[in-house]
Amino acid sequence: MDYIYLKNLDKKVSQIALGVNKTGNKHSNTEDTVNKRIYFYHKAMDMGINMFDTAELYGGGYSEEILGIALRNRREQAIICSKFNARNSHKKDLQASLNNSLKRLNTDYIDFYLSHWRNPEIPVQELIESLKEFKKQGKIKAYGIGNAVFSEINEFDKKNKNDFFVVENEFNLLQKESLKKVIPFCNKNNHLFLAYSPFLQGKKIKFSPEILSLTTKHNCTIHQLMLAWVLQKNVVSIIRTMNDDHLAQNLKSTKINLSVNDCRTLEQSFGTKKNLINIDDVLIDERCYITFKQAIDNKDDLIPSPQLLAERLKNNFELPPLRTVFKNGKYKILDDYYFSEIKKYWAWKICNRKKIEAFVFNDIS
Repeated sequence: MDYIYLKNLDKKVSQIALGVNKTGNKHSNTEDTVNKRIYFYHKAMDMGINMFDTAELYGGGYSEEILGIALRNRREQAIICSKFNARNSHKKDLQASLNNSLKRLNTDYIDFYLSHWRNPEIPVQELIESLKEFKKQGKIKAYGIGNAVFSEINEFDKKNKNDFFVVENEFNLLQKESLKKVIPFCNKNNHLFLAYSPFLQGKKIKFSPEILSLTTKHNCTIHQLMLAWVLQKNVVSIIRTMNDDHLAQNLKSTKINLSVNDCRTLEQSFGTKKNLINIDDVLIDERCYITFKQAIDNKDDLIPSPQLLAERLKNNFELPPLRTVFKNGKYKILDDYYFSEIKKYWAWKICNRKKIEAFVFNDIS
């Protein structure tokens, strides 16, 4: 296992972390399934993984609870990253969220405590002051933000006066946006970047002959190639598995040395150019808002709300392209991202955008 040394914390974090979000809730687990998870977490640690990624939203907090049980006698060997719900970003709510997470995790401190995503209704300075206070109290060792665009990260850095923090974004061969500014910024300023979903959230892809030839060259699987590419960006990659063989195969990715040409081949083969599409050609459904009034009323309490996001767009706030698949002459929002993408869709609609940028994945099945 390879590790990244964090000078600010005097700790080494394994370059592969274990994501523990798919635990279900307390009612969907039996004693046997819980014991299997505990066994697997211990096995991962024995194989060199020392970081676990969780959140208060996962399983309604049950993910944290199981992790707390697993680490009861091994807490000092582990690095825990947990994330708080953005709607709990107010100081009073945030204090309650942290205390509840600490209780579920059966610990008196969390190593990395992140906002699951930014709540623009809360000033960055106010959020940072709350997190700094928790750090001063010894309840957290470091803090940061998740699912953030570069302008948010840059603002966070300035308000944080360049102190160390952690960023957690999706990053893989399809979702490479962080490679342009975010990862170079983190590496330059000694911030830690956590990359989730290295395997495209399980999407099935038609692989080119060029990629298949790389698996022969490196005597590895396509998944190992995908993970090796992520790891070579000097980041921590969060994997999600409960399979012994898959875990062992993933760890072998740290031994794959991709050349510049190998990386270029992978990036070009997974090429995701931005397309300018008509917003009226995007399919939406009743999983969320289907009218302007519903989007503006925001009864589902999406954060940020479509209207607030629209106001930020008018002030030149950057939004990542919509993630879609082209089917039957229409652009369908990828299911795994529907609730994050629908906010962007309605923000653009409110701003009366006729054309929007989109990633169009024709080869996803």
